[in-house]
Amino acid sequence: MIKINIKKPNPLSIVLVSSLMVFAIFSIGLYIKNRTEISKNLEKNNFEITYNENGYFPRVIEIPVGTKVKFKNESKITMWTASDPHPTHTDYPEFDSDRDYRPDETFIFQFNKTRYFWIP
Repeated sequence: MIKINIKKPNPLSIVLVSSLMVFAIFSIGLYIKNRTEISKNLEKNNFEITYNENGYFPRVIEIPVGTKVKFKNESKITMWTASDPHPTHTDYPEFDSDRDYRPDETFIFQFNKTRYFWIP
């Protein structure tokens, strides 16, 4: 004979499992949304990175080689967009706006090389 002992679930376990499920669903949804945005941008060949008081947004972007990206200054101060390291910009010397851009101005750059950039 087999004896089965069913215990009442621990409330903390229920909360932990529920939290993990919500986090997983949210993460999958965010991933799908991000991939959808990338697909839309690829179709329109329209990529924009904004700069404001919190820095650059989005912080992660995937673009094909040969694509133009618009950097829009939505802050109240000037911005100068260029590759690292500052001040020499030797990681990708061509990627340099060569000047400050005032609020509401844009800098457009065509990425013709494969590179990975860290956006602060």
